[in-house]
Amino acid sequence: MKTPSFFSTLDTLNPPQQICFAAAILTRSAPNYQLFLELTQFGDIQLFRQALNLLWDFASGQQNQAALEKWLPQIEQHIPDREAFDMYGVHPATDAMLSLSMAMNCALSPSSEEVDGIAQLALKTIGQFLKYSEVPELKGTELQQYIEQHPLYLQQLDFYDELLDTLAKVKLTPSLIKEIKTLARNDETSHLGISISEEK
Repeated sequence: MKTPSFFSTLDTLNPPQQICFAAAILTRSAPNYQLFLELTQFGDIQLFRQALNLLWDFASGQQNQAALEKWLPQIEQHIPDREAFDMYGVHPATDAMLSLSMAMNCALSPSSEEVDGIAQLALKTIGQFLKYSEVPELKGTELQQYIEQHPLYLQQLDFYDELLDTLAKVKLTPSLIKEIKTLARNDETSHLGISISEEK
């Protein structure tokens, strides 16, 4: 499924703004990874959240690139192997961890295209989830139309639009980052509609 590109807008943002955008997407993906972890005992949600917090701190100027470098091997070590788990949940969990790795790489070496890839991957995750859970019989144009008209897909696009509009118009400040984090948490509900209590 072809997903929309946000590259032209992202390319007008500076690297901290781009990382803020990526971190917001990852925050909304976190419940998918956490549910997979609870079902399989594979992974480390604290690692995910600590790395995500580092990205938020980087966006606010509180962390430098050197502080992020040591996290990449740990993140890559915890990316699930899709072939090793006979359950659908491995796919959104893997997408979340791959996106986290991509975001870390963007912080180390800014790339509008890579951040755009994170946004597109989240939309693909929604599309795969809808096909698996609601319309396994659909394919091709019918499937694409179903996905693109679904509330989950449209909500994610609205989320992107709100983020990009805010980041493009307002200076990135600690108070704004706090607001964006709250928006991204979405009452601990993921972009797949998965709601799970946050780890104590």
